[in-house]
Amino acid sequence: MPLLAQPKMSPDSVVVETVIIRFPKEQSEALDQLWSTVDESVFEVALRRKLIDNGIRGGVLIGELPVAVRARMAELSDSSKTDPMEQADLAADVKSSLNRLQCRAGRRKELPVRRELMQPLVVLSNQDGRVEGASYEKPSMLFDLRTIPHGDGQATLKLTPEIQHGEERKALVRSDLGMRYEMSRERKTWDDIELAVKLSPKQILVLSCNGDPKSSNLGKAFFVTQTAEQTEERVLLLVRLAATQLDELFAPEGVSAAQVVAER
Repeated sequence: MPLLAQPKMSPDSVVVETVIIRFPKEQSEALDQLWSTVDESVFEVALRRKLIDNGIRGGVLIGELPVAVRARMAELSDSSKTDPMEQADLAADVKSSLNRLQCRAGRRKELPVRRELMQPLVVLSNQDGRVEGASYEKPSMLFDLRTIPHGDGQATLKLTPEIQHGEERKALVRSDLGMRYEMSRERKTWDDIELAVKLSPKQILVLSCNGDPKSSNLGKAFFVTQTAEQTEERVLLLVRLAATQLDELFAPEGVSAAQVVAER
């Protein structure tokens, strides 16, 4: 019996790999030391200030991952094979995981960080110097991830913090195939702190909370997890550009890569 052919990726596809790592308090020093190997200047000063105000820190990794971070990844990988709580995804409300996402240019892709919490969550966010607060029922923390491939193998990644909350309800949504109903929850997004960064293949975007996270800020909501033992662990998110399909050399004659993306 002949093997089925592998499905081809669309010409505007971007492949992104994500890794989520939890750090207990006694290992938080390793997470702090990581920032000495991260270029935070990839974000404009104004955006960095907004990130700091909201308890978030990010940048692009320079060189290799520190040994301590790799050791923690290996430790969690071993635990996922031997620890029943890890295997059942009950050890914490953040699952240490590695995922591979295939993204179409400009299309929304959800990048989950913390799964749905049973208890309401109060989040304080800094909006242009004004502190705003809200309480969310059954919140889930994630990023709205969108990609823009470039003809030189690079791609721009855009990540917008989002909290989905409340009960599911039927909503009318638009798609390329027309209108349809689907079940969804309310969304709160922070468009003013969208993180946009251009990466070369194999480069890694690093995101976590800013130092010792303050109570109720956005950084803590996304990057501090509650364990089954009622302790807190800090969370590190790594987003790696694996590959892009778009290549100026193979774009249709007379059409640039930018035009291919714009038409999607």
